[in-house]
Amino acid sequence: MPSWGHAEAHAWVGVAHMEAERYDPARTAFETALDLNPDYGWVRSVLLPRLEKQAE
Repeated sequence: MPSWGHAEAHAWVGVAHMEAERYDPARTAFETALDLNPDYGWVRSVLLPRLEKQAE
């Protein structure tokens, strides 16, 4: 079984939730992506800040 792609899959699940305005599941997916890859810049620097802005 491949060991790559798991963090990316969670990031894209989070994007889908965020676009559907399901902010709690989006945050969970993004946090899981960061648990798998703490250096995942797209999630940390782009997606989470965008989520914070949209969830206000």
